[in-house]
Amino acid sequence: MRLRPVLILLVSTLATHSAWAGFTVLRSPPPEPPPALAPAPLKTTGDAPLYGDDGYGDRDLDDLRQKQEQIRKTTADLSDIQSAPPIEPSVPSKLLAGMTPEAMAQVQAMMNSPFFQGIKNLSRDPQFMAGITELLPSKDHKKHGITQLSFMFFMFVFRSWRSKQHDHWLGKLWVHLYSFVILAATSAVFIPVWIYGDPYQKVMKALSRAFL
Repeated sequence: MRLRPVLILLVSTLATHSAWAGFTVLRSPPPEPPPALAPAPLKTTGDAPLYGDDGYGDRDLDDLRQKQEQIRKTTADLSDIQSAPPIEPSVPSKLLAGMTPEAMAQVQAMMNSPFFQGIKNLSRDPQFMAGITELLPSKDHKKHGITQLSFMFFMFVFRSWRSKQHDHWLGKLWVHLYSFVILAATSAVFIPVWIYGDPYQKVMKALSRAFL
């Protein structure tokens, strides 16, 4: 019977603690929800490349576009070549194709002659090409023609006068010989050098190197 009051006191204490714990739980504020994750801002082409921060994506796209453009151009060029008409062989090629071996040997010997070799060397001489380039647009061609005709007429009169001074044929031959030398040297060298000057001298020097 002595244990009854103790049990009643113990039960009442437990009931009081349980009621107070429940009241405390009811009065406590509800737990805060976890913070929501904010979406990452989208990167624009002005801020950074769309395909990675290092820019390799844009570079790969540019390379791909360039390769596609090159393939397109190559395909177009091949189409143009395939659609072009066949090239006709030139006239020298036709002539060489129909020549016999003996004729080919003669042509080869002619091309190896000193005259043709001189022409080939002359076409590669820069001094000759420079002189010709300066002579062609010259404004002294008319003056040169008039001077040459006047000198030829003078030499014709001079030859006729000197020939009458000799009765023997050797004398007349001598007059024709030296008058021809004077006419040729003056017409080919002295008159052009006097009129054209340095460009004509370049041409004459190149000719002497090629053929002499």
